[in-house]
Order: sequence, then structure tokens, then C-alpha cells
Amino acid sequence: MPRSLYDQYLQRQHYRHVGLDYGSRWISERFRTFTEEELRYVGPGGFVINVHQGRIAVAGADERGTLQGVVRYLEDHGMKFFEPHRIKVPDLRGDLLHELYLPDWPYFRGRQSAIASLPERFNPSGSSVSAPAAAANKEEIASADALAETIKNLARAGKTEAPTSVEEQAARSPLSRYTAARLFWDPTTDASRLIREFLE
Repeated sequence: MPRSLYDQYLQRQHYRHVGLDYGSRWISERFRTFTEEELRYVGPGGFVINVHQGRIAVAGADERGTLQGVVRYLEDHGMKFFEPHRIKVPDLRGDLLHELYLPDWPYFRGRQSAIASLPERFNPSGSSVSAPAAAANKEEIASADALAETIKNLARAGKTEAPTSVEEQAARSPLSRYTAARLFWDPTTDASRLIREFLE
């Protein structure tokens, strides 16, 4: 799924790109590949993105990291993965492909990084903007807000793994999953903005 989605996005932007080995690294000619040192630096679940001269390279220390790198690049260009069959694909054909070098990794390692890769469950076929969100009730919004505060408090306490109860809470609703996935990656993210964009 991620490869076809990535190809679909690049075709919309008329970008050129090289082949991707989803085992962990790019294979290309006349284009820099990532070193083992770079991949060790980002660690499990982490990735490196390099955009240079109209080509995009994404590699992860493992398969999940590569997936997360592709998702991150797409989201940084306006794509949104909310829940299965609900994605947003912007039309950026007039935009430029800017140079970029970005190493990144999840704050919470282990099981939580799996939650951060939710887009692997998505079906990229269909319209550019899928069906609108089902209205979340006040309880779901309050639950997602409380979950966000719990994850942020874990990070403030220096924890890099969340207890099972927090993961279970994250699975209660699409809104909670969306919010938790992004906060497990970066707990400094504005939770109110995440909730607001999910509900739009």
C-alpha cells in the first residue's frame, strides 16, 4: 500500500523518483544512498529523508521506519491520514520540490512505534479527498484530550515507553488513534491542533 500511495502522490506532482527497497534502503544509480551509520543513528522506527535535484530518497533503519519516513514526507506536503478510507490528498502541482535532509525517530520506541504507522492499514484508492469524518461525540473528544495529556506527562517524566493501558486507550476511537500516533512520535505536538484537524 505505501508504495502505490507514494507513487500516486509523486505522479500528481510530476516528480521524478528512484526505486525504493522497502527492506530498509534505497537502490539507485547516480544518487546518494544512506550509510549504515545514518541508519544506526536514527535507530529502530527512525528514518532519513534526502531530497536533492528533484529526487526523493527515504530509508529507515527497519521496514517500519521506511514506512514512517514516506508517511512523514507526504504529511509534510499536506497529505492527511485520518482513518481507513479517509485521507486527504492535496493538489500541489504548482509547488516546488525543495532540497531537504531530515533524520528523525520516534520519541516512544517499541510497541508505540507500530501505532505511529497507522497508514499501512489505509486503502489509497478512491478520490483525492475521502468521506468526511463522522462526528465525534464529546466523550471521544474528552478522551482524546486526556490521552494526549497522559502521553505528554510520560514524556515530561522522561519515559520512552507507554504502559499497556495507554495503548488500549489509544485504540478506543479513530480520533484517539490519530492523536496518539502523532504524540507517540513527537509528544511536543499541539494536541488541540491534532484534534481540530481530525474533526474538520
